[in-house]
Amino acid sequence: MDIQDLKIFARAAVASNFTSVALEFGLTPGTISKRIQQLESELGVRLFHRSTRSVALTDEGSELLTRVEPILASLNEATAWLDRRTKEPSGLLRVAVPAALGRSFVANVLSGFLSAFPDITVQVDMSDRHVHPSDGGYDVAIRMGALTDSEQVARRLAFDTQVLVASPAYLARNGVPAAPDDLSQHNCFSTNEGLPLVFAGGAQSATIRVKSRLSSTDPELLLRLALDGEGVPHGSELLVADEVSAGRLVRLLPDFPIATNSAIWVVYPSRRHMLPKVRVLLDYLTERFRPLDGARQRPSQTDRRNVTPLKVATKG
Repeated sequence: MDIQDLKIFARAAVASNFTSVALEFGLTPGTISKRIQQLESELGVRLFHRSTRSVALTDEGSELLTRVEPILASLNEATAWLDRRTKEPSGLLRVAVPAALGRSFVANVLSGFLSAFPDITVQVDMSDRHVHPSDGGYDVAIRMGALTDSEQVARRLAFDTQVLVASPAYLARNGVPAAPDDLSQHNCFSTNEGLPLVFAGGAQSATIRVKSRLSSTDPELLLRLALDGEGVPHGSELLVADEVSAGRLVRLLPDFPIATNSAIWVVYPSRRHMLPKVRVLLDYLTERFRPLDGARQRPSQTDRRNVTPLKVATKG
């Protein structure tokens, strides 16, 4: 049964005139009459008494109108709600964020976002497990690292500068490395076991395979060990910035930048049919990360050599 036929029937029942209904729907009176006849054939009853001067509901037509009107009213209400939802930023946003980044930076960003958009509710799941937004039911996922999944649509929020750090106490006991080769004399930690460190500094470029006594996928664990004076981790500058500013950690080898294709990304399922709530979050994140991105070092061409093509969106 065509819902449009029911709408035509309901308007004709109220107007008692096919011509006026035809004008309302942008159809001819003959088309209106034909569609009502089709509805009558489908239901197996006459809905109108017809004469050359007027039309009037039959008893069955009157009963159908009584039952159809609340259904059509609910349908109109539902479509109006969808129309508002697709034009105004509102509703629930589900966001996946790496735990360390969520606690150190994204929490402050989302606080401002909630103030700016009071009709949006945000649910944040913090986990270092990489999730695909559509698989996990998320609207967006924020990630750190190198993205290689060509099925994803992503917007880069900032380059993720990688640094080496150590505590003053550790350096007092073990000395300060002056060049990448000196790292072989230090207790290094890593989130990427077995991968070499590539330093991209022109004439100072070097590839060092450091034997790491400890590796972990949890950057906060490595940060905790570094603060305790246990060794030298390398990781995101963003995650150690507060500790370096406070003097609890010292950045090492600042003249030897680590080559990386790592970045901070926001990943989302599709650019098509994007709801306003998602669009405003993407734009808000982009603006909040823009100063950070401008202050961070861009990777060299060497950094990009192993990047798999990805659907990178410059605009939401």
